[in-house]
Amino acid sequence: MLMGNGVSFYTTPYGSAPFVGLLANCNQGLTTSTQQPLQGSYYNSPYQQQQQQQLPSHQLTNNEQDNASLFKLYDFNTNNQSEIIRFIFYFAGISFKDKRVKQEEWDRVKDNIPIQQLPILRVNNHFKIYYLNNIIRYLAREFCLYGTGNQDFAIVDMIFEINSVFQEKFFEQMHSTTNIEERKMILSQFIVNHAIKYLNQLEKFYKIFNRNGPFYLGTQISLADLVVYQTNNYLIDIDPKILDNYSHLKEAYNHLEKHPQIIHYLNNRKYSKIKKKRNVTLSPTSHNMYHSYQRYQSYDGRKSSRHRHRHNITPISKQAHQKIDCTTTIKNINDIIPPSQNDVIDSIVILDQHTHEARVSVRLLNREEALSVCVITFADDLSSSYIAVGTAIIFEDEDTPKVGRVILYRYKSGHLNMVTEKELNGAPHAMLAFQGKLLIAVGSSIRLYKFSPQNHELIQLTQYLGHIDCLQVKIKDDFVLFNDLMKSITVLRYNTDEGKFEED
Repeated sequence: MLMGNGVSFYTTPYGSAPFVGLLANCNQGLTTSTQQPLQGSYYNSPYQQQQQQQLPSHQLTNNEQDNASLFKLYDFNTNNQSEIIRFIFYFAGISFKDKRVKQEEWDRVKDNIPIQQLPILRVNNHFKIYYLNNIIRYLAREFCLYGTGNQDFAIVDMIFEINSVFQEKFFEQMHSTTNIEERKMILSQFIVNHAIKYLNQLEKFYKIFNRNGPFYLGTQISLADLVVYQTNNYLIDIDPKILDNYSHLKEAYNHLEKHPQIIHYLNNRKYSKIKKKRNVTLSPTSHNMYHSYQRYQSYDGRKSSRHRHRHNITPISKQAHQKIDCTTTIKNINDIIPPSQNDVIDSIVILDQHTHEARVSVRLLNREEALSVCVITFADDLSSSYIAVGTAIIFEDEDTPKVGRVILYRYKSGHLNMVTEKELNGAPHAMLAFQGKLLIAVGSSIRLYKFSPQNHELIQLTQYLGHIDCLQVKIKDDFVLFNDLMKSITVLRYNTDEGKFEED
């Protein structure tokens, strides 16, 4: 179910007129709510719109299914200049690991790093991006915050360069003293000497670009708006009325100030201290949506989230008529599963399609999560329907799961029975019925299994080995199409004569 957008709490500045300027592959529709009026699309991040459009509604799930991040940021705890990176992540609604490096830690490792400065952004566990402005521009392109076409790119770059020069001078003055009163005096004088010229330049650009909307690209929020908003935030802390003479800057600031993701960011930002234990920095979207980056949230994060929302609520799994505690005979799983100590355990629940009552609940193993499911009739047993569930064992110190399994159930006469299980050496991100066989995306591979009803066993027939973790799989006739973490798409054809996948 698609949850209501957080922007529904704000009045519509421009009514229901169509908005222009979004990327061609970004959803331009407006989000509706049954209790609130229709809202302007600029409250909905283009990146979130793009991901919402690409995935079917059954994949837009709650934060408990949110996973740990594709991105990891290494930075000093007191580096104000790179705070814009965190701001972008929050605005786009993307979780990221935020590694705050102490000076003594940096001194130990910096000689082994080719570019000896922070911040560093690690992408997909191996690709590293150096230099602050490179990281900012990379994320802006990644999250649809750069506009579309060369003119938009030029506008964003111009504003970004002007802001970077000013911000560098501003932070230099901010860090020139540790005395609070002395710092206020220095920054107040800095505003008189430099900020007026900076604000005049930014205000004039609205008239020069002449876009129809409150932002530099019209109705689309871009990197230009975010960096200016962040800088103006610092200036307003010093002089609350500093934008009164700049109508366009003030209008854009007021719109952004109401954005749910920015409110979330402002309520959670930390400049000088962080929690002692910080496994994953979560930036949930206003849709509570699941998008194409596989992000395995830390175990402690999921646990605390569930405890927070379950007060005075009876879990649906406890309402089921049949309750099953899942077991396993797989040695590799039994060896790594820690004993349960009042932990929150995931469950698989079967609901009645008419009454929505819980019929069956299966309590999974400690630290086991269900990632995919499908109903299938195997070619070798056409008289029965099976439920296949793909799970993985999740540990907080792992970027991606190393061990998982497929559990095969038969549901008959209101009762669920486990038929067999199959060990996997990774996370089963997707699962589909394909020509009477079970197709599973496990890590970076696509695997095909048949079922032997005589031996009650899943038997692997073939597999295709890719390089990047698969996220989604679609099938059409003999063709299998899947996309991966790096947004590339691969088309395979299943050769029935040879029983193997071939790149089309």
